[in-house]
Amino acid sequence: MWVNITLNALIHGAFYGFIFLALIIAMGLSGIFKKIRDDEGRIIKPLNPEAYLGFALFIALMFFSIYKSNMHLDIEPNWCIFWINGFLTYVVMSLMDLIILDYLLVVVWHPAKLKLPDTAYYTTMKPHVEGFFRGLIPGFLISGILAVGATI
Repeated sequence: MWVNITLNALIHGAFYGFIFLALIIAMGLSGIFKKIRDDEGRIIKPLNPEAYLGFALFIALMFFSIYKSNMHLDIEPNWCIFWINGFLTYVVMSLMDLIILDYLLVVVWHPAKLKLPDTAYYTTMKPHVEGFFRGLIPGFLISGILAVGATI
């Protein structure tokens, strides 16, 4: 059972993680990030319509990926199993974001095409690792909500 859950979370987390990475890169190339984050990586307030669109796409992808991952489990429905599977899927996606996007693309490669500033947020991993751990809380909650919804 645990092997099934782990493999399912890895497969779906990786698949939707790549979709998430493509979405983030497209947003970066379109200039939306300049309207969402300042040079230090802080979210610019008040939020503009592009920011709401970006956040809505992110949340929708999280819900959809966890939902689809839970629906592909070959075990008896159980809210606790769905919660664990959904959270593992979220963690895999978040790790892909941290390693591929934040570390390899932003910190190491730092492409000129994206016009990233040379501030600590865009040249070191510390703020990204802190963000990864802060992001586990909403992932835990989203996974729990979807687990309850999937078993009702």
